Amino acid sequence: MIDSQIHVFARENLPDGNRAEFARRAARSRLPYRDPQEILPRVGRGTWDPEGAAVLEFMDQAGIDLGVNATCDFGPCFGEEAEWDGLRIHEHAYEVTQLHPGRIAFLCGVDPRRHDALEILDRSVTEWGAVGWQCFPANGYAPTDPLCLRLFERCLALGVPAVIRTGSGDIGPYTAYSHPYYLEDVARLYRDLEIIDEHAGGGLDGLWRESLLVASTNPNVSLGLGLWQGGALFGSPRAPDRVGEFLRILHTMREQVGAHRLLWASDYMRGFNVEHAVRWATLFRELPDVAREHGFVFDADEVDLITDRNARRLFSLPAIGEAAATP
Repeated sequence: MIDSQIHVFARENLPDGNRAEFARRAARSRLPYRDPQEILPRVGRGTWDPEGAAVLEFMDQAGIDLGVNATCDFGPCFGEEAEWDGLRIHEHAYEVTQLHPGRIAFLCGVDPRRHDALEILDRSVTEWGAVGWQCFPANGYAPTDPLCLRLFERCLALGVPAVIRTGSGDIGPYTAYSHPYYLEDVARLYRDLEIIDEHAGGGLDGLWRESLLVASTNPNVSLGLGLWQGGALFGSPRAPDRVGEFLRILHTMREQVGAHRLLWASDYMRGFNVEHAVRWATLFRELPDVAREHGFVFDADEVDLITDRNARRLFSLPAIGEAAATP
């Protein structure tokens, strides 16, 4: 089983502005409002996992063979550099793959506004074995910006896919740039570029219909299902689960674009709800039986495509039993 989106963060690759944004949101998450500065010293401590130990523990619990670390570069978004610069952030991502050979791969996540963005992408792929580029529009740029287009062109030349995050703005404050419709122009400009719509519009209550519409008319766009396992899916004391609703959406996606263009992912990082993430993996592993209970039919081959073979194909990952190539 392949997890096509995990995250391994260290304190040194998150600028203070990133942490301050978390603090501002947490301060207004309930009444009475709090002072973000009182929250700030605690932000991030539960997320840092510099050697990937917590991610590996989750992967072992969930029966995941390999995870793709979607490296994030937040410095330009917040107008300040983290302790590590863009190159060092990616060198660290490579070092994590070496700590866990055959278990963790990584995406280059360089911000396209960096003056050395092309050089970082080149080095990440050709020297360190990165399996693609993650475009993170919520950090303040549109995927159609010429600064992004040059990186998409380089992905084509390097033979790696582009992963474009859609849906909510995440911790980046620019939600509008995360709209799935931005993918359309990229997909039509670069028809031979494999594009993965990360989060597929942002989950049950996001823009999944827009993501599906773009993917259904652009055969080089696949849909990544990371972080759809939020609390709403499995229910809570305040509301029933929404598994049946999700299966209807998954069925619709399968019928319109095919199981060969859907990728399972958790978006897991240290601090996330481990129980929900493991249940999310189990749901897909047991998908034929669970779907049947709700009136849908998925076969074992479709499960294998969604949870393993599609990621191996798009990211050029080794097949089961093959050794990973040394960059």
